[in-house]
Formats: sequence, C-alpha cells, structure tokens
Amino acid sequence: MPLVVRGHICLMVVLFFAIVFLSCNANHIPEKSSETETQTGSDDDGDKQDSDAPDGNTGDNIPDVWRNVSSFEVFPEKEITYLVYMAADNDLESDAIKNLKSLQKVGSSANANILVLLDRHSGYDSTEGNRKGTDLYYITCAPEKMNDDIIAEMGELNMADYVNLRCFLEFAHTHYPARHLVLNIWSHGFGVSYDGIIPKSVIRDDDVSNSGSSSMRIFDMAAAIRTFESKNGCYLDLVQFDCCSMQTIEMAFQLREATDYVVAPLTEILANGSDYEAIAGYLKSGYSKEEFPGFLVESFYNRQKNNIINIVYSYVKTSEFSEFTVAFDSFCESLIKLVKSDFASLKRVRDAILLPDGTILEAVDLMCFANSVSDRIDVTRLSVSFSKLVPAMRATDADGNVFSGLGINFPCNAAQYNKCKAESGDFLDFYIETKWADFIREYMKSI
Repeated sequence: MPLVVRGHICLMVVLFFAIVFLSCNANHIPEKSSETETQTGSDDDGDKQDSDAPDGNTGDNIPDVWRNVSSFEVFPEKEITYLVYMAADNDLESDAIKNLKSLQKVGSSANANILVLLDRHSGYDSTEGNRKGTDLYYITCAPEKMNDDIIAEMGELNMADYVNLRCFLEFAHTHYPARHLVLNIWSHGFGVSYDGIIPKSVIRDDDVSNSGSSSMRIFDMAAAIRTFESKNGCYLDLVQFDCCSMQTIEMAFQLREATDYVVAPLTEILANGSDYEAIAGYLKSGYSKEEFPGFLVESFYNRQKNNIINIVYSYVKTSEFSEFTVAFDSFCESLIKLVKSDFASLKRVRDAILLPDGTILEAVDLMCFANSVSDRIDVTRLSVSFSKLVPAMRATDADGNVFSGLGINFPCNAAQYNKCKAESGDFLDFYIETKWADFIREYMKSI
C-alpha cells in the first residue's frame, strides 16, 4: 500500500513503536470562537508567494479572524508554550489527526501550554467531523472528542502565508504567556535549492481558493519569526521541523538570529513524524531549554528506528555559527584551490556522495563531503567547530553509513545549477555571508 512521507509518496512497509505516557492534566480554555473569514491569494503553481516579504510592518495584511480572537482571555504565565503550526491541507491530513490525538493523551499541564493551529483538507480523512479549514486548538488531556479542544474556528487560512505564522505566534505569546516558547512547523518540506533560490521550501497548502498549492519561502518564514520577536521583545528557544529535508545549513543559518536551536530531519521522514505523546509528557514533567533539543532527537529516533527507510535527524545550536563560519570559509578557500589544481578528483568525490535516501540529489552531507577530501585538505578545525554546531544526530540507516546530520546544497552538474539560477527568488544569508557560493561558481566553471 502507498506510504506517505513528508515530501513524496513511497512504496514500503512501516514498522514503528511509540513511547507511552499516560499521566494527564487538563487546563482551562476560553469559550470557543467561530469565525468564517477566508484568506487566499496563491499563484496557481505555488512557486511564488502572494505578498511581499516581511518588512517589519506588523499591521500588514492581517486577516480579520486574527483580530477577532485578540479579545480572548489572557491566562497566567507558565514555564513553556509549545506551538504546532500544523499545515495539513494536503495528503498528510490523516497523520496530522493522529499526531494531535497523541498530544491529547497527555495534554497541557500546570507547566506547559500546548496549542495547535490545524489546517485540514476535505479530501483525505473524513473522521473527526470531516472538517475543512483551519481550527485553533488548546490541547487538553483526553477530551471526549478531538474537536472539543477547538477554541476558535478560523475559516480557510493559507498556512503558507507567513502572516498567519506570525499571527499564531502573536496570539500564543499574548494569551498563553510563558517564560519559554517553542515552535514546531509541521507539513511537507522541500529544503532549499542551489544558490539560495527558493521556488518552494516548507509547507504545502493545497486548498488556496481552489487555485492550487502554495508554499512558504524560508526567507519569509525566518523574517516573520524575527518580526514577531522584535515587536514583542522575546525569542524562540527552538524551532522544530516535522517536515522532510529541512536540516540544511542554509535553512539553519537563516534562523540563527531567530532561535537558539533548530531541530529537523536531513532526509525524508515518514508521515507519522515525531512522538507527540512523549513530547507532551516531557513538557509536563519539566522543561530544560538545553536538554529539550537532544530529547527531540532521541525520541524521534526511538519512534522511527525500526522503519526501513533511512532517516537522519539532528539539532543545530545556532550560537555556534559565528565560530563555525570562520573555519568553514577557510575550508571553502581550500576547495577553490583544489578546483583549480585537481578538479577531476574533486568531481569524483562529489558525485559519489548522496544523501542516504536520495531525496535531495543536489545536496550532500556536509562533513561526509569534507571528510572525503581530507586527504587533500586539513579539515581538523572544521570538524571541531562542526561538533559544537551539531551536538546531536541520530540516523536509522541500516547500511552502517556515517552521517553528520547537516546538509549543504552542492549541485551535481551545470544543468541543475543553471536551471535554478534561472528561477526567481531571494538569496539566503548563507550565500551572502560565507564563501560557499564562491566555491560553487568556481566549481561550475570547470564542468
């Protein structure tokens, strides 16, 4: 039978187990609000965003539905608010429902708020009211029905619009204040393309005024988070991606000023994703900003380790980028020299390295590539700084391959490179502030 993953459809058999936490603690929620506002505006092909990139104007293009819920009660501060931006207006709808129900096995607690913004699709799962559109949930323990936790019916929102992401953060920060804030972006993921040009990056919203799919650019996602933080004087502890192929250095670098940690898969993942019952259990028992990233990596691995596809999952400590980029630029300078002195051997190395599941053919595992040229280039300094940047990584690879847990875009040939150079989009900070783009240009000249 077909098996859905967070980027593609595959044929395989899935074996998995879940960690079980059965303690419960519900919380007060406001009276449910019903809204019918619709937000649309996507290009038919989904390749372009519908509005300009965030510019710090926090009043721009805010749907009325978010203004309407601003009258909700403000609850006492807690230790942690965990937010799930669940964009399941696509073929992941069934797994979104399962993951939300897993959160409800534990629910929010005296220590933690758990809120979910869930966008559903009418064509994939008819259970739980066969709802279409977007609902805002405050997660409690073991509600009689899943939808009993809905605190606002939001109408049809385009989850690929960065304004809705920013408004979700604003709502949670205002009405469910906490000393720590964590964001989980849940949907399909597409990584990034060469030279930072992004026709698509994260989220797939299939029902945008019946005009086709829409996606959110990494550039817009990071800018929306920073705009929210600047306005409110706060900072996200962690951004988690339950999406395929998001742990690339380009994406993590774009978030370096928006969060302390980025937790994501380098590869495709199965649609059942993270262990949400375990996550809710951890948040209830106590929260440590320093320990939570490692917990997410371990709990994900424990959930997925018996599956037959290869999954690489890791976390990045963004404060280490300042030290890492110095060593990385030195590595790039050495690569440029190697291109000029022995391009043929470098190309053989590049062509032999692919991600374990083959889903991002234009990307390589960064340190696997570096170690493959270590007979020509001293990578000691790079390796030491990388170990601080990526403190934890887990891989389910059954073939015994070794991965570092962080990808980097490295096109295989000029055709791939030139195609993406022709695409419209914005250049990511990584290509502006490091020397990787200089190396890629030199490499492509030799092909």
